[in-house]
Parts: sequence; structure tokens; C-alpha cells
Amino acid sequence: IEGKIGIDAGCGHGVETRLLLASKPKEIFAFDTSLLMLKEAKERTQEDNVHFIQGNFLKIPIAQDTADFLVACFSLHYVADIDAAYREIHRVLKKEGKAIIVVPHPEHSKANSSTIDQNGLLQIPIYDNKVIVKYPTHTIAEYYSTYAKKNFETIDIEERILPDVSEAYPSVLAFTLIKK
Repeated sequence: IEGKIGIDAGCGHGVETRLLLASKPKEIFAFDTSLLMLKEAKERTQEDNVHFIQGNFLKIPIAQDTADFLVACFSLHYVADIDAAYREIHRVLKKEGKAIIVVPHPEHSKANSSTIDQNGLLQIPIYDNKVIVKYPTHTIAEYYSTYAKKNFETIDIEERILPDVSEAYPSVLAFTLIKK
């Protein structure tokens, strides 16, 4: 990614943003819905070529055909309408731009189905059960929707079990899309 323009979509507190900076991109636009997370990310990242902005997948606050790549690490799954997010990702990427996406594996969500609330949202406790994160569950078919197949080429897909997860089923689904 050296010399390229990228987007850290759903940057949170900026862990991936700092990892991306190690590869010397020209510029990084990092967005998140949470002002608290953006504040924390800004405090940890002082480089002039990073721009932290509030936004979301349904209205990415970046001009059309701007980015060479977009990284969405554990953020796209929070969106209920995956195709709406794909339309925005398609809009901001340059032709042949790459979207690298990492989400909780749908099988992992099914295995945690006891934590799905009456609205169909998966509930995951974090920070010693002080915060409950809620998000919709998605199928692999939703991630590879008709819109995605028509507008992107899938060049890579991986299923992984995270090192700190003891289950025997995949906990992560990662894939790379190229804008057609």
C-alpha cells in the first residue's frame, strides 16, 4: 500500500490505522460512528497523512473514486443492509480498488445463538461484561450478494479460528473484493 490512498472503515480506536501506516501509504481516511473512539484514535496517531472523520458505511464521508483500498476489520458486520454498504464502498474506491473485509464468521454467530435477543441481534459482552455490543447476524450469502458479485470480483477468501478462541468452528471470515 506504499504511496496509495486508503480508508480504514470503522476504525475504532485506530489499531488497524496504525498498522496501515507502517506500510507508508500516501494518505489514510479513517472513519467511525463513535466520537469517543475517534478521539482515542487521534490521541494515539499523530501522523499528518491520517484524517479521522465521523461517518458510517451507509454514508462514507469521502469523495467518489478516492481510495485505492479500503480495510474493514470487524466493522462491516454491524451494518444491517450489507448491499447499501457495498454501494458506498464501490462509490469511494477507484476502479480496481480493493476492499479487504474481516467479519465474525456466520458459523460463530450461530454457535452463539443463545445470545441473540428478540430483535435478532447478537449480543456480545466485552470489557468484563460492562459493555454489551449488539449487531445483526449475516449469512455468507449476504456477504456475497447479487450486488457484490455484479460490482466486485472476489479474489481471496479465508476462514480462520482465532488463536484465543477454543471452538472448533471458524470464528473469522476474511475476503478481498476488487471494484469492477
